[in-house]
Amino acid sequence: MSKIFCYLYADYREETRYMAIQEAQNQANRIVQQNDERLENLKQYYLTNVQGEEIKWILENDISYSDYSHYKDAYDILIGNNLFNDMVQEFVFVNFDTSWIVSNRGMFPLENAYNCYALSEIYEKVFELFDQNNWLYNDGVVIENNVDRRYRVTIETNGLNLVMRLPANTLHTHAMVVVNIDMDE
Repeated sequence: MSKIFCYLYADYREETRYMAIQEAQNQANRIVQQNDERLENLKQYYLTNVQGEEIKWILENDISYSDYSHYKDAYDILIGNNLFNDMVQEFVFVNFDTSWIVSNRGMFPLENAYNCYALSEIYEKVFELFDQNNWLYNDGVVIENNVDRRYRVTIETNGLNLVMRLPANTLHTHAMVVVNIDMDE
């Protein structure tokens, strides 16, 4: 009788373990699917909105600090209009023709960016690909202390980034948008 009980108990434990593994896999698949959906929605948002007048203005004009209203309009679109606040850690718009950067940390000349080399590397990497809108993952870890004065002019490129070359409908691009995804979310 005790042998039968041991076999039944072992069977019960094995079946319970199998069901727990299946449930964990199902839950993981649901999480991955939800994240993929949110990332696709984010990409569609940027594909649609980077072709608007606000982005076109900063794409075609030299920016100066007195152009705050144009900067603010572009900022509202690039930050995600409160739709993606939890996902977008940082955005940066780089215009290589005018050498200006517009980001959620402010607006400043490209040469003042602490890690402008990273932006050039990303642009070159995306330029090698045929699609102008790509997801890139950068696992290089550079942690900047936000007390450091370089923090404001450091462009976050670690983790998952949506990179879009602009103007979107031409082969001759001279600008890009990098949207850094908050990996904690």
